Amino acid sequence: MREDVQKDRSARLIAHSEAAEQRFAAQWTGLTLPILWENISGATEQGFVNSGYTDHYIRVKAVHPRVLTNLITPARLDRWDANQISASPILDEVERHGETTWMT
Repeated sequence: MREDVQKDRSARLIAHSEAAEQRFAAQWTGLTLPILWENISGATEQGFVNSGYTDHYIRVKAVHPRVLTNLITPARLDRWDANQISASPILDEVERHGETTWMT
């Protein structure tokens, strides 16, 4: 197979995959789901850029003053933004290592 045909097919497949991912994530926008916050991917003046996943393996990010790594918190899924959903964590109730605690 010619290289230009391979590159064209690959580009179309990647575009199709990204569009399917966005459609899947869009159906959860506006809902509140539990998020496992896995790491910090940066920081801004507003806080830390926390990254994690829903139980449906949707990538989520949220800027928050606290580091949320290794916590499971509910978060409202706000909008699709650069291959992930921006979310707003709700920190009244937090789960760490299987135990529920309360944060203020």
